[in-house]
Amino acid sequence: MTMKNSFLLIILTCCSGFLLGQSKFGVFIDNGKAAKDSLEFIKAINYFEAAVLQAENEADKKNAIDWLDSTYVAMEKVRKDIQDLNQDLKQQYSEIRTQSLKNSLIAESSRLALSARLEIEKDSFLNAVRLAQCATEIIKDSTLTDSIHLPFIERTYGDAVYYKYRKKFFPFRTVEGFYDIEYSKSGKYSLAISADSIFFTSSTQVYFPPIISQDYPFRSAHFSPNEELVAVTTQYKNFQVWKIKDTTTVVFEGHEAPLNEAIFSPNGELILSYDRAGIAKLWDLKGNVLSTFSGHTKNIVEAKFSKDGTKILTRAADLSVKLWDLKGHLLKEFNEHKGWLYSACLSSLNDLVVTSSVEKFARLWKVESDESPIKLAHKDIVTQAFFSNTGEKILTLSIDGVAKLWNLEGRLLKTLDGHEGAVAHATFSPNDRYLITASENHGIKSNSLKDHNVRIWDLQSNTNNATVLSAHTKAIISIAFPENNNSMFLTASRDGTSKLWNMNGELLMNLIGELDAPVNKAVFSPNGKFIMIASNLSYLIYSPTPQFVKSILKRKSLRPFTEEEKIFFNAPNCN
Repeated sequence: MTMKNSFLLIILTCCSGFLLGQSKFGVFIDNGKAAKDSLEFIKAINYFEAAVLQAENEADKKNAIDWLDSTYVAMEKVRKDIQDLNQDLKQQYSEIRTQSLKNSLIAESSRLALSARLEIEKDSFLNAVRLAQCATEIIKDSTLTDSIHLPFIERTYGDAVYYKYRKKFFPFRTVEGFYDIEYSKSGKYSLAISADSIFFTSSTQVYFPPIISQDYPFRSAHFSPNEELVAVTTQYKNFQVWKIKDTTTVVFEGHEAPLNEAIFSPNGELILSYDRAGIAKLWDLKGNVLSTFSGHTKNIVEAKFSKDGTKILTRAADLSVKLWDLKGHLLKEFNEHKGWLYSACLSSLNDLVVTSSVEKFARLWKVESDESPIKLAHKDIVTQAFFSNTGEKILTLSIDGVAKLWNLEGRLLKTLDGHEGAVAHATFSPNDRYLITASENHGIKSNSLKDHNVRIWDLQSNTNNATVLSAHTKAIISIAFPENNNSMFLTASRDGTSKLWNMNGELLMNLIGELDAPVNKAVFSPNGKFIMIASNLSYLIYSPTPQFVKSILKRKSLRPFTEEEKIFFNAPNCN
């Protein structure tokens, strides 16, 4: 029926109402209301337009026009509601379809990774590599990287490649992962240590055969200052000193409990070792015990020489810190702590000690005084307290998201606030002008935050404003400056990357490790010309050249095989 015929029908209907004693105007208005209530807006509009024409006075005409306008408004509202509903339905459908696709991709990637793992167990390493590569090709999409299956897929890929090509393609890889790296004093040598092996490299890129642990996992390895010796400890009660020149070893025996570490004195003439029974020992280089430090009742967590090499500071699980001379005489004990000791540091002049424990303040002790320690207060637990490089200031870090700078009398100089999570790491520039802080995703300011930011503080500035870097996507593990270079710094993260920054917060290099395994540490060589990175899968030495920067910045977070690797691995096309 056309609108013209519909309008004629309305006129006829209204005329029949008029014959029953009702005015045309009133019939039009009543029928229009009924049509509007039943959402028949076109019919209602026709009735009200007819009412306008039949109005006998201005009041009736205005009444009809008002009803007409309100009908148009109601019709538009319903139309918009229907449009919004259709849009919502489309959005819901799109989200459901996207999630369904995402779930199917994750499921397929996990299935391939599981199949690769089974192939590894059957020693079918080539099949494992192909399956694991397909799994990483699927999940490399950035929208899938939040999957809880990602670590399993990455690890499977790494294990498959390692087991198949460990002897030919990856000379610096370990199943256990490298947890520490170190350069010798001049940078002539470097080492990387994992639980099952230690790798040595010279500055001329001469690679020594790796030392493989036979009985007990390695715990520590350190160069002597003269770069001739390496002190190595395992999870056993003896330790060894290796001569780099002829690779001969001397075994140091005397402890009755597993060792934690063995370190050289600043002049390189002595070695300090400490164990889990609370005993430390001082040795000459021939393996003779010179002094025994017995006084702690539990595991010595840390022991270190003073900068001048004349004192030794020990921190133990019995909640005490002790200061000794080299003959084993106890000089001072610091034991007011109520919970686990996080840190203990001796000043460069050996006159102050600063400690932090599971309390809302650090303690500043005067070595030559019996006075109670000065409390350096925070709003929550202080996890670190240490002296600056010049020894003129003290820095405290807390899970309250704040770092505080103090003078040597315990007076607060600066409050560095801004992190949303706990301030987990901090490093001064060599000249103490800059401070770099990094936070983690826990603390008192938020229950559900992901704060992996880095902040650059200019300590000479009159303000407490910092340059904020959204540096990484996972926890930051370490921060490092080159020696005598205040213009750049390095960050290392569990997200599989290390990044080089200038003091303006500009990214200079993005160093991605093998297969994006979590990075445990990153350091500069003493001359600043090389960067060494240790990860859960390998350790790498980089030379920061412009060409290298260009190539690194092009790599993806979860990279596919290069063309060379595809040929080498005979990898399939998984696209």
